[in-house]
This record gives sequence, structure tokens and C-alpha cells, in this order.
Amino acid sequence: MAEKKSIYEKLAEMRVELQSKKLVKTGKNTYSKYEYYELSDFLPSCNSIAAAHKTLFKFAINENKASLILINLEELEDTIEFSIPTANVSIQGATAMQNIGAVTTYARRYLYMIAMEISEDDNLDTSDTAEKVTKEQKQQKEEAERKEQEAKEAEIKAMKITKPKILTIEQEIARTGVSHETIYTRFNIDKLEDITEGIFPIVMKALRATPSKQVIE
Repeated sequence: MAEKKSIYEKLAEMRVELQSKKLVKTGKNTYSKYEYYELSDFLPSCNSIAAAHKTLFKFAINENKASLILINLEELEDTIEFSIPTANVSIQGATAMQNIGAVTTYARRYLYMIAMEISEDDNLDTSDTAEKVTKEQKQQKEEAERKEQEAKEAEIKAMKITKPKILTIEQEIARTGVSHETIYTRFNIDKLEDITEGIFPIVMKALRATPSKQVIE
């Protein structure tokens, strides 16, 4: 049976998969003469890729913050959250609900672009003044971005797990009767707080494969 992937591994693969798709910009700024991605330009691709990797995007917004949470459907407590502050928008001639809709749409657009690393050209460069990037320059840029992404993923995997995940492990320890020392020895750690995001899924897989301890009445 194949080992389940962590949410960080899945996100890395999802980003690469989206990069291979030929997304088309349908948004047009006629004043500054540039094109940009509308939410509908990439949302269907993001959703289909997420489903294929057994993940789910969950959007939420309030008066101060908008967030997009990527959930690992194979490990529901395994998540990544992206967030941005919200701002009041007042479109001339629009109703209150239309203004709310505009804020929501903009927030979703930017959060998906952050989560899936969808890049756009600098809007300060118009189509009349922007220089074309050569094939060699593109390759160098893509290589640099790939190495940067690999470094980010490695950094994330090295991060220590949060308290909710420690509690999840404690619950599994209580269910199975596995000692803390056994876990410390197997994963070469001194305490549960030393567990990283990279090995958390492995720890959980091992615990969940362990039968519950027998209760003597």
C-alpha cells in the first residue's frame, strides 16, 4: 500500500501540475493596457487538481481577514492556511451586497493565486513598453523558481508540529497504549514537540495501524 502524502507534498505537486496547464488571461485593463487572470480563468483547474490529489480548498472571510485552507482529505487534521487582510470596497452605483460580493471575489482570487503560486506580469509594465523575455531567460527564471520552491518545501517539512497535532498524537497513544519512549526511540526525538511536519504523517500512519489496547474490566 502506497504511503499517504502530507499536505505539503500534495501542494507541491498540485502547483507543478497547474503550471503545465495553458491558463488564459481573460481580464483586461483597458486604461493601463494589460491583461490579468480572472478567478474563473484558473478556479476550475485548481478544483479538479485538488480533487485528483484528494484535497479540498475551504474559503472563509470576515470583516478583518479572508483565508483559504487546503485540507488533506486523507488526514483531515493535516492542513495549510493562507490568509490576507480584507478591506472595505465601495463600487459606485453598487448595492451593499454587490460590494460584499466584490470583496469576496477579489479575496478568493488573490488567495488562490498565493496558494497555487499563480504569477502575473508586473502591472506597471504595459504591453507597449514591456520587453519580451528570451527563451534562455525564461528557463533560468523557471530553474530559480524551482530551486526556491524546493527550499521552501524543505523548510516547511522541518517546522515543528503545532499543539493540535501533538494532541492528536497523544490521543492515539492513549488508544493504542504505545509508550512515549517507543515513539521517541523510533523517530529519534526527545519529546513529541520535536516532531516535524515532515514526519508527522509517518507517525500518525504507524499509530493508526496499531490496534487499540485491550481494556480489562
